[in-house]
Amino acid sequence: MSGSSRAERKLSRCTITMDSGMNIEWESDSFDAGMRHHQEEERGFLARIDAVTPAIEVVLDELETRGHSFLVPADRNFSSNAQSGETGMPIVGLSLACTPRLEERALTTLVERIATLINSD
Repeated sequence: MSGSSRAERKLSRCTITMDSGMNIEWESDSFDAGMRHHQEEERGFLARIDAVTPAIEVVLDELETRGHSFLVPADRNFSSNAQSGETGMPIVGLSLACTPRLEERALTTLVERIATLINSD
């Protein structure tokens, strides 16, 4: 068996994901140990996101003050309007739906900024 640890947190105006970016393999007799490993890693990912959620919200506030409006992740149109990007290891992903849409470079910079917040321990 194999698998990769992945966690997702929906914030007020975006969705943040973290993924270990690698599959680990384990023998069928160590399935429980592998599952525990993924659960612990996913809990750790969520804790890291939660610890910097206020700082992420400030970054999104900055975009609002520059004229961007956001769909909330629970909006049924969020997925069809979302822009996404990811960076780093573990992989930090960001998905948001805003108007006006971010230019590609601005989106990349935003993803890198949020990944830096999450990975600064």
